[in-house]
Amino acid sequence: MKRPERGVPSVHLGCERGVHLYGSGVNAPQIMLFHRPLVVVTFLLVAMATVHSQEDEVWSVTGVAGRSCDLPCYLSPRTPGDRPKLILWYKRGTRTPVFSYDGRAPQHNSSFQQEGGEVRVSRDAATLTIKSVGVEAAGVYECRVDFFKSPTHTSLVNLTIIEPPKSVEVMDSQMGLARDGIIGPYYEGQKIIVTCLSRKGTPLPNVTWWQGERLLDSVWEVVGPSEVQNNLVVERLTREWHNATLTCRAANTNLAQPVSVHVVVKMYLLPTSVVISNPGATRVGGQLMLVCASKGSRPPASLSWTLNGHSVTPYKEGPEYNPGSSSVSTSTLVINTTREHHGAKVVCQAKNPTRPKSPLSNSTTLIVHYPPTVKATLGRSLKPSLLKEGDDVYFDCIVSANPEASTITWYHEGTAQVQNVTLGVILAGDSLVLQKVGRRQAGQYTCAATNTITTATSSPVTLRIKYTPECLTSPTTYFIYDKPINITCTVSSYPAVNAIQWQWNNSNEVIVTEPVTETPDRAFSQLTVQPVVSPEDRALSCWAVNEMGKQTQPCSFSVKVAKMPLPLSSCRLANITASSLRDPSGQESGSSVGGAIGGLVVTLAVLVTAVVLRNYCRKHRSRTKQDPRPASDDSNPDVVPNIEETYDLLSSAESKVDATMYEVLDTSLGEDIPMHRPLLLQESLGEHSESYHPLVLQQHSPKEMDDYPGVRTDLYCPVDQLMQAEESVV
Repeated sequence: MKRPERGVPSVHLGCERGVHLYGSGVNAPQIMLFHRPLVVVTFLLVAMATVHSQEDEVWSVTGVAGRSCDLPCYLSPRTPGDRPKLILWYKRGTRTPVFSYDGRAPQHNSSFQQEGGEVRVSRDAATLTIKSVGVEAAGVYECRVDFFKSPTHTSLVNLTIIEPPKSVEVMDSQMGLARDGIIGPYYEGQKIIVTCLSRKGTPLPNVTWWQGERLLDSVWEVVGPSEVQNNLVVERLTREWHNATLTCRAANTNLAQPVSVHVVVKMYLLPTSVVISNPGATRVGGQLMLVCASKGSRPPASLSWTLNGHSVTPYKEGPEYNPGSSSVSTSTLVINTTREHHGAKVVCQAKNPTRPKSPLSNSTTLIVHYPPTVKATLGRSLKPSLLKEGDDVYFDCIVSANPEASTITWYHEGTAQVQNVTLGVILAGDSLVLQKVGRRQAGQYTCAATNTITTATSSPVTLRIKYTPECLTSPTTYFIYDKPINITCTVSSYPAVNAIQWQWNNSNEVIVTEPVTETPDRAFSQLTVQPVVSPEDRALSCWAVNEMGKQTQPCSFSVKVAKMPLPLSSCRLANITASSLRDPSGQESGSSVGGAIGGLVVTLAVLVTAVVLRNYCRKHRSRTKQDPRPASDDSNPDVVPNIEETYDLLSSAESKVDATMYEVLDTSLGEDIPMHRPLLLQESLGEHSESYHPLVLQQHSPKEMDDYPGVRTDLYCPVDQLMQAEESVV
């Protein structure tokens, strides 16, 4: 780089973003830098390291008002390695330094901040940064550097401040100033003149018009002191100008963004299309919904309807605005169709409220079809209240359809009916015939008709068939002890049963109980059976009666008497631990060693007894498991379901007795305890005797017995077997 000429500006250094560097010599370089305050100055000074500073060198710096600006001071000591001792910045016209830096103070070895600015010192430069410069900051600054060894160095910087435009306004020749960034509205084909006015700014700015990145007009003129304007002329507005964004820019430097203002053009627009959405053929009596949509109009178009030339009121209207384009107006017309509407002409007309004499319309023609109307009825000659098993029944399906129904289908409880003369089901045209009906053919019947439009199904017709009651309870065996039991009899019947009757096999007495109706065709009743002295088994029957008569096949039950076990005797309670044995008298026997041996013997005896009892129970289970049965009737709350002939009620009370607190010693029971009878521990369990329940055995089909998985008997063993096993161990 050539040495700058003496006495003239040598460099223009811009502040903030854009920096222009111009040399005044013939071959001086031109450099555009993007400012990073310290880095840029350092780079610049390094790049010009070959230039020797002189007192008459002048640097030119351009700054923007309101921003910070850097003033460079190049350091070039003649003694290698020398450093500045004192740096002073003066502004011409003042005698005192505006900023200073003392290199003799170790704490200020890199920078020193003062009010309004900061001096940053690097190896090659001492840069003065002035914060938020104003117009008054413009002028020539002098940088004086005293080195420790080298002679004093002085450089000059000429600071120029650019003042951006103060304000920019947009107005048009008809509406005046733009409001809220909007100009207009204008009509299609109208001529407009839009003016942009810039005020103040040093130097005067360039004022231009833009649409996006496209330059529309760059011709401006000065209209007054510090006022510049640009007039944008559009000879004929088209629809494309609607919602267009125009930008006016005023710029007087590349170091700052131009001052801009944006306006949006609004226009009155005529509708461009009218479309009627017609769903096509519709069913008579239904609602036909026609939607008319008009777009392109601003403000939204007003829509109106005519039917065969007569005005009709729409169901609802709703304009919908599309951002960046014209609006869409919609209107919905609902017609309750009749046969007379077939072929009618419907017209929708759209008008812009600002241009009512320029409407746009469209029309459509209605097509009305008649879907099937279906009704299922019981034959006219039949009386529903008198139908019973064995009667012949027929139904009629009444259909009204256009086009005519092509098929008619009958359904019973949702299942399509197929002709089967053998079973007495006959389909004849639109009729269904049932010969010699039974109770299982009762229920709901519907018919469905199909034409080219749709398939319609009738409302259901309920067929009731009267029949005598029928038993729903399987033959059941009940076990009775010393408390009453409840026996449940459940039947199916239509109409509902009047009474349920009971009779024992050894008695002519008939017991009548009130039925409890669960559903219209299901009822039950319970009979309480008291314990009797006689040990004989008895048979019990029940049957229901309704208006059709008496139940032909009664429900049967068997009541068996279970024998009671003898009470326990010679029982003692002992507290057994691992180290001692304590008898009821409270004397402790044996030493700790003896107690340990005694505990070991007792533990071994208990283990042997448990093994023998387990094997015994398994042998008995293998015999009883060959005859598994499913659970008993769950409808009786007074019975506990059981499928084993041998049933142990000790399990219900076992959880209430702490097995670790006692051991039965010297137990003697009678030999006449039944081997295959459940035991009632009424006397020995005391307060736990309320857990008593009778036992129930039911008869089941072979399939039910094959499906039944059996019952675990590992955890329960009849008491009589336990006693026998214990005797065998002893």
